[in-house]
Amino acid sequence: YTWTFGDDTPPVQTQVATVNHIYSQDGIYSLSLAVFDGTDTTTETATVTVSNVEPSVLISPTFTGVEGVALEFEAQAADPGEDTLRFSWNFGDGSDVVVTQDPATSHVYADNGVYVLTLNVEDGAEQSVLRTSLVTIENVNPVTMAGQDASVDEGSSLDFRGSAQDVEADQLTYCWNFADGTPDVCEQNTSHTYADNGVYDVTLTVTDDDEGQHTDTVEFTVNNIAPSPDAGENLDGIEGTAISFEATATDPGDDELTYCWDFGDNSEVVCVQNASHVYTQEGQYTATLTVNDDDGAQRT
Repeated sequence: YTWTFGDDTPPVQTQVATVNHIYSQDGIYSLSLAVFDGTDTTTETATVTVSNVEPSVLISPTFTGVEGVALEFEAQAADPGEDTLRFSWNFGDGSDVVVTQDPATSHVYADNGVYVLTLNVEDGAEQSVLRTSLVTIENVNPVTMAGQDASVDEGSSLDFRGSAQDVEADQLTYCWNFADGTPDVCEQNTSHTYADNGVYDVTLTVTDDDEGQHTDTVEFTVNNIAPSPDAGENLDGIEGTAISFEATATDPGDDELTYCWDFGDNSEVVCVQNASHVYTQEGQYTATLTVNDDDGAQRT
């Protein structure tokens, strides 16, 4: 028996009337059987119709990634007819469908959320297989930058300029904590005046519209400034009669101030803001006012 299957495979000769054959492609084939009995040959033909079989496709039911970072996808696909497969990837985020002959691809999701990935595999013979997966994309927190360490004098206004980077370009909220007990200020750029000297760890917290947040800390050194005293106008008096001295002072740091008077006549120094003094001898005296703040800075 000589079998010719009509699909470009070599003829098969057997001594039995039964044979198996696998067609690698669907279609209509002309099967020919030649039977030789040692003297004569008889030939018969038949039509063989081979139907297409859809490809087998496997894909993970779930994928997890983060926004702004490429996520890899790969399907396992095979076709019994060795057809050329075409993969159509719909990522479920409104982006263009990607069509390729490669069972692997990647995609960058710009926003966090849960997406339905759809894969359609076609074998070129009007057979297709549809598979779906759930893709979970996690939010990425913004990266906050509060600026550089700096110093300023107490009582002087200091500017704060915040910045942040966000993968998704979310709407961002900026909040400053100045570490001095004052309320937080939720603005990107602001200014603040420290009422007292010290070292402050200022924090800037940036929150995106998915509640992801990141905090950066910057150190600000606030320098103490000595108070500015005012001993008043020149005074005239009479020996043996008390003369009143009235002191004022300004301090940018709202410190508690100590006032001390040296009346210039070898009498004891008197530490009160407003004082009175009796000069026992006539003459011209220089009264000196010294003002100290509670951080040890003084000015005369």
